[in-house]
Amino acid sequence: MTYPRHVVERALALIRDGRSLRSVGRELGVSPSTLRHWIKHPDGALDRPEVLGFPCPEACSQLEDLNHADYSYLLGMYLGDGCISRSRSSFRLRIVCDRRYKGVITEVTRAIEVVSGSRPYLIEREGCVEVAGDWIHWLCLFPQHGPGPKHARTIRLTDWQEGIVRGSPHAFVRGLLHSDGCRVMNNVRRPLKNGTKTYRYTRYHFSNRSEDIKSIFQWACELIGLATKRASWKEVTVNRREDVRLLDTFVGPKR
Repeated sequence: MTYPRHVVERALALIRDGRSLRSVGRELGVSPSTLRHWIKHPDGALDRPEVLGFPCPEACSQLEDLNHADYSYLLGMYLGDGCISRSRSSFRLRIVCDRRYKGVITEVTRAIEVVSGSRPYLIEREGCVEVAGDWIHWLCLFPQHGPGPKHARTIRLTDWQEGIVRGSPHAFVRGLLHSDGCRVMNNVRRPLKNGTKTYRYTRYHFSNRSEDIKSIFQWACELIGLATKRASWKEVTVNRREDVRLLDTFVGPKR
């Protein structure tokens, strides 16, 4: 198996800090036998060419044939509810979806199949469904992968990812909202002289613990011409009536 250099370095650092092989292996997706080999041969583990980098050159040939709209959607889903782990002989992309939204599950499944060229599969969990696909190039397509939760590390789009999103911002925003967003009906009660009047209006919420990902969402909205507001440290909203109408044309309620 091949592992990126940062995974090897992270594993050795955690072990030096006193973490058990089982907990390190569970966090990074590395077998205990591999960790024991790295402990015995730390220099060799970092020097072996198959461990140093990704399973193909930095200028991955897969990038040339990407369907940009499907990749943008999948990138949004990955930043919200996705992760990458090791499979037996490849890498596994997993997108966690609420089982209530069959349409979102279908769309994620199709996007993974179009981008990777292989058929994904569903893993049933309590209250959710993981849409998973094995492919050796997932690390090339999602360089944001790394140990630990996304909100605890820096998340930046590469230049080539920014170029793709600029060409397909609607699909990217749709993916982000399908993962960590929702469309809600807001009720406002306003006291008047002749009684209380209730106003109802629709707005979109995007909620994420990563400051970087919230900023990326706002940047993508700006590409489309959508105004956003920081409602709290965790939440970004789209409130203007004309912006909500625009979002309804390509996002709408989750189904």
